[in-house]
Amino acid sequence: MDTDMVRDWNNKIPLPVKRILRRLDKAGFEAYIVGGCVRDMILGRTPHDWDITTDATPDQILAVFKGNQCFEVGKEHGTITVMMNGEPFEVTTYRIDGTYSDNRRPDSVEFTNNLIQDLQRRDFTMNAMAYRPEDGVGLVDPYNGTESLSSGVISCVGKPNNRFAEDGLRILRALRFAAQLGFAIEKDTADSVHKKKYLLDKISKERINAELTKILMSGHCGVPVLREYSDVIAQVIPEIGATIGFEQHNPYHEYDVWEHTLHSLDAVPHDADLYVRLAVLLHDVGKPIAFTMDGERGHFYGHPVISGELTHKILTNLKCSNEVITNVTQLVTFHDVVFTPTKASVKRLLNKLGAEQLRRLFIIRECDIKGQTSFAQKDRLDKVKEMREILDWIIEQEECFQLKDLAINGKDLLAIGIPEGKEIGRILNMCLAYVIDGTVDNTKENLMEIVQTTIIPLSKQTTINTKEG
Repeated sequence: MDTDMVRDWNNKIPLPVKRILRRLDKAGFEAYIVGGCVRDMILGRTPHDWDITTDATPDQILAVFKGNQCFEVGKEHGTITVMMNGEPFEVTTYRIDGTYSDNRRPDSVEFTNNLIQDLQRRDFTMNAMAYRPEDGVGLVDPYNGTESLSSGVISCVGKPNNRFAEDGLRILRALRFAAQLGFAIEKDTADSVHKKKYLLDKISKERINAELTKILMSGHCGVPVLREYSDVIAQVIPEIGATIGFEQHNPYHEYDVWEHTLHSLDAVPHDADLYVRLAVLLHDVGKPIAFTMDGERGHFYGHPVISGELTHKILTNLKCSNEVITNVTQLVTFHDVVFTPTKASVKRLLNKLGAEQLRRLFIIRECDIKGQTSFAQKDRLDKVKEMREILDWIIEQEECFQLKDLAINGKDLLAIGIPEGKEIGRILNMCLAYVIDGTVDNTKENLMEIVQTTIIPLSKQTTINTKEG
């Protein structure tokens, strides 16, 4: 390593991390930063997590940092969390892992004073590097991690089948790193990813959810990875399996359902949130169930509702938060709603979805359209643009589209003798419908007039007819 690189790396290491390294060094122990933080420094990225490895045993680590607050939750596996300058940092003893009977954690660990043995147990070569700023030791890279980074290839340390058998989640981690870094997966590692995908069945849904989220939040929603490893994605979301290769037999769709989904994901804006990305991923998951043929043309009547139901099931199974489940399910269910670029239509959607969700729906519709046959795109995209412009105008003008914006409320209705109860809400909702449709202006005078001249008489007539019936 040249002097400038050493200086640059040393400047990137936070002061609390340097203090931990120095304390261990002064106590006579080796200490290195290890794993992802080293990888990120080599790539010129700013690390967010700083892990430290040392030949000190857990008890020796506790002794070195007896003046600091320490947590021993991971002590049996060699990890002590040290608080330094108010921040937690994991300090882990060099170790050799035993067997992984649960495909998650080693059944036992053996502490060692050999750094290379510790690096040997790690998942990928680019994560099996350590760096020590003290004593000029510099970078320790026994498995050619720097070469993997420079060539843009993800390779397992040792035999891929063994690494994945130890922890099946490493399969999704390989896909996640490929998506985030734009890397390829080395052939033997890739072959093992496909071969060992069944190991993901033993991994907790929470851990799978976390990795899938990172894949989707990467550039272009990780489309190249989703395409090449669609069998792995179908392993964790079986409902997607039915969409792969499912021909649509429709002039608006030149791709099968899964390939259409991938083209739609590729069109997702880089700043789109997780709700949008999940909704685009799952928006057509119900198409195989809804599919019918009319002569030579395929139809998918009711597929948004079916896709919404499947989305709710999928996200629940993945242990997503209630907020994610609710919002994404709603977006999927509404993704194919008729778009009519009028104030009344936009207001009705605003009333059902709210402004934030409606803006997400516009993005999803645009992505859906961009994944269709090119001749069908322009007019449909123009319609979304019109809808967005109308939405912006409604918000800017503070137009009424929800009950709280009405110029009258329950007290006004009570004042004219409407009894307290469901009837109040029914009348207010009818007033809102009139305002949204443009039948009446949102003023107290106009609304009270329509209540007394139209809504109440209509209600009485309905009651009479019901009794007579």
